Amino acid sequence: MTLAAAKQAVRRQVLAERSRLPIGEKQDRDAAITRHLVQLCSQYGWESVAAYVPTASEPGGQWLEPLALKLRELWLPQALPDHTLRWGRYEDKDSLTSGTFGILEPRTTIPLPGHIQALVVPAVAVDILGRRLGKGGGYYDRALAGCQLPTIGVIYANEVRTIPIEDHDCRVHMIVTERGNQILNQHV
Repeated sequence: MTLAAAKQAVRRQVLAERSRLPIGEKQDRDAAITRHLVQLCSQYGWESVAAYVPTASEPGGQWLEPLALKLRELWLPQALPDHTLRWGRYEDKDSLTSGTFGILEPRTTIPLPGHIQALVVPAVAVDILGRRLGKGGGYYDRALAGCQLPTIGVIYANEVRTIPIEDHDCRVHMIVTERGNQILNQHV
């Protein structure tokens, strides 16, 4: 099996597991993730964070409003055709529009502001060394390449697993799951 096929097999498995979660259990896990993410920002004193809007199937659910209320600034990505991200400040739900892949994105964007203190990223799975497996588009690998910010992957606890890795796959420094926050490699 090729590395690309192995990565795709893990993606299919994790996404199938997510789709089988009963709605009530998913809501409970997502609420716990939201609490832990807000707590993490408080613990480190982060006031300006870049994150993303989780899709219905992704861990985290509806964290946008609770996180935005806790922070001074919340920045969200816009996916561009060249597989890069630009960022817009979240004001309220009206500041978002349906963008690439039907994901809510900011209407106006700029390159990632230099005062951002942490970057919260989606993941399909993360291994114990912090290596992140995304959905395969490379958007976040490009965004994280050379990034000096603390990066936090958001996954369910059962998604910490051995994953096939390529040289361009970037690491996260910590993860947030329904069970809490875990530092995977020191940076924060």
